[in-house]
Amino acid sequence: MGLLAKKYDVEVVADCISSRKKNSIAITLHKLSEKGAGITNVEMCLYELILDSKRDVFKKILPFIQ
Repeated sequence: MGLLAKKYDVEVVADCISSRKKNSIAITLHKLSEKGAGITNVEMCLYELILDSKRDVFKKILPFIQ
């Protein structure tokens, strides 16, 4: 929320967060989304960072997302 307040573009990697209660995760993601954060997952995040499946690094990350 602090980064959003400072006008940063925020992406929350949903499958990399944790809470004592599963319901808290859903509430948090909903609130962050409502405030303007993007919600993503590890696979999408890595693909977006790589930009192109033709790059050599693509094959290197496949073991992490399969």
